[in-house]
Amino acid sequence: MFYDFSWDGITYHQDAIVKLANGWNPVKENSNSPNGIWIDYYQKGIEIIQSTVYACTNKIEAPKLINFLFIFTAFLLVYDGVQSFIKSTLSKLVFTFVTVFSPIVIGQMFTYYIDGLYYLLLISTISCIISLYKKNNFKYYILFITLSTLLCGIKFSTLPTYIILVTGFLTYILIKKKYKILRPIITSGIIIVILTGITNINPLYTNYKENKHIFHPILGEEKVDVITFLIPSIIKDKNRFVQMYYSLSSESRNNFEDTPEEPYNFRQKIPFTISTMETQRLFWFDIRFGGFGFLFSGILSISLLIFILYPLFIYKKSQKQKEFIFGIYFILALTLLSIIINPVMWWARFVPQVWLIPILGLLLIWQEKNLITNHLKYSIIILLLYNTFLQTENLLKYNWISTQEIRKQIVELKKENKTYKIEVGPFTNIHLRLKENGIKYKEDTINSNFIYMAETWGVVKLKAEE
Repeated sequence: MFYDFSWDGITYHQDAIVKLANGWNPVKENSNSPNGIWIDYYQKGIEIIQSTVYACTNKIEAPKLINFLFIFTAFLLVYDGVQSFIKSTLSKLVFTFVTVFSPIVIGQMFTYYIDGLYYLLLISTISCIISLYKKNNFKYYILFITLSTLLCGIKFSTLPTYIILVTGFLTYILIKKKYKILRPIITSGIIIVILTGITNINPLYTNYKENKHIFHPILGEEKVDVITFLIPSIIKDKNRFVQMYYSLSSESRNNFEDTPEEPYNFRQKIPFTISTMETQRLFWFDIRFGGFGFLFSGILSISLLIFILYPLFIYKKSQKQKEFIFGIYFILALTLLSIIINPVMWWARFVPQVWLIPILGLLLIWQEKNLITNHLKYSIIILLLYNTFLQTENLLKYNWISTQEIRKQIVELKKENKTYKIEVGPFTNIHLRLKENGIKYKEDTINSNFIYMAETWGVVKLKAEE
């Protein structure tokens, strides 16, 4: 298993997992952690699940197995959801693959970031809703309730997205007069509200009890602004739509400061081009500009053209085909609405559902047999696969090299057989790397003659005791 090198992952996400596994009850008490503003007041639906893995294994990297469980679950549900629209097994596998393995999922699958899990739960829920609508089977209602409860407990921004999704689904049922499934859907909705309330007592109720906004710390009088200082200066004074344009049309990058090695000068990227600098950046977990991959601006352009031009040919379609097309545009509208209500929609990891735009465009033309749409379909598939390959290659290379650096340092520390002072900084559980490898340590302040623990952002200090 690769180590997690992400800042958020090894600060508050990991901290919450360890504290929960060690018996912390966030409903009854605060964590008294340096990361308390995040772990006390953010939702912890995923961290609670991950803490059970850590409690069973006592291995701090083991809970990331949940990421792969969610990937597997999403794969099965998406595959099942497209059964009615795509007949060939190979075609279903390819479509499911490019849907599930989005750049956000790939970039975060070895970390404790939760944006990739948000996307996986979202596409799982959408797929479940489609299967439920088509088959009206009891098992899909159970899945719908389970997935919805998980989705609503992962982070605050999932709640408005989920409300849009379910409101849209109910509207679609009424438009299509599918009243047979209306009662069980409403019953499921009541159960979801109850379960969401119970599973989110912390932080929603505990925030209210402390006289804070229920969505503290992102809203309310005591709001903590963690975004403004991260906004690149070039888009800081722009509206969200212009910010989104800059992000989608830029090279993939996180650094926006001028340096001799890499001066920053925004240039609109020519679609389907890749710069040398980009290939050195796409292993990051939270890329701000161009966060959906090297080729995404071009893929998105093709997809938008499909959505704009396709209605010109709808008059030739059968009623069944028209219903399918209406359904695709309906899901697209809900997706766009869930994107534009997010004030940070320029940052890929906060709107992972943007990846669904080309996916829906691909599904729209999948069954078309004419030469033009066939070329478009295979072009989009190849581009999506290549986009995924490029990011995966960079990510695996970075994770392999960085993990080897950590293992090399651990071997060296074990050979010396000394007790080490460690100054953890904000990474309150980074000492577990030493503990799990039988290296003696004690936490202390270190002022001189120290080394840095490998791959800790130049923060964690180590010093052998005399």
